[in-house]
Amino acid sequence: PTQHFPAEILGLLGALNRTRKSGWLSAESHIRNYGEQGRNDLAGILANCRVTLDDNPNRYFSFIGESTLFVWLQHARTPHDPIFVKAKASAAGLAAKATDIIGLLVAADAAGGYVSAERFQVDIPAERDSANSRIYEDAGRMLSRQRPTKTAGQTARARQLGRNEPCWCGSNQKFKKCHGRQSK
Repeated sequence: PTQHFPAEILGLLGALNRTRKSGWLSAESHIRNYGEQGRNDLAGILANCRVTLDDNPNRYFSFIGESTLFVWLQHARTPHDPIFVKAKASAAGLAAKATDIIGLLVAADAAGGYVSAERFQVDIPAERDSANSRIYEDAGRMLSRQRPTKTAGQTARARQLGRNEPCWCGSNQKFKKCHGRQSK
């Protein structure tokens, strides 16, 4: 049977195919493996982000499925900072508690579609240190702003930490004693 791919997904797959940077086939395969609902959900998020690129030079989101897909959508006429993009992807991986994350850097135009797309390596730090402290702080901000998210084929709420659970930042303190403190 033939699978249905929304136009937005076909545009992204076409950009991956045109660019053909290292890892493009594994990224394409990952996207093609989503079920119909997952493809439709991803297409909706991509379309909503892409049409705002004239107002915002970049947008990003995580799409949580079997593996987490991190998409950095950049206006085609605007340069990007690869170090900043990788740091955001690492923070998103920490926030999603991902063990495997696929990073995609996508250049697009609000009206014209997808220009290029390439996979990039995302490294999720195992523990907090002075070199990656900003990544952990960014992950905390992402968690605090997290809204209900669409996952591949289902809707899920962000998991809220309990007061007595270990803090997400890796400090080995309870959440209530670390990032769960309320400022007075």
